[in-house]
Amino acid sequence: MIDLHTHTLYSDGELIPAELWRRAQVKGYRFLAMTDHVDASNFEVVFARLKTAALSLNRGDYPVVIPGQAPTCQVALPPRKPRACPPNRA
Repeated sequence: MIDLHTHTLYSDGELIPAELWRRAQVKGYRFLAMTDHVDASNFEVVFARLKTAALSLNRGDYPVVIPGQAPTCQVALPPRKPRACPPNRA
């Protein structure tokens, strides 16, 4: 089995990389991609952490960790025109 789309606590996951790896190992996974959400503000830091995790976890046992990224693209929308508050009716 493989899982090519997982997230750690570096984005919206709940586990540190080692715990995610261990759970995948118990389930019999052979490959595990850790692909945390990144954007322009954090992609270097997050990917460096995932590469470090992969280096420390890839010591000959399965699953093999593949560090990756899931880019988050946000479209800049013009601000909405504020609506007037409805009259206070007492």
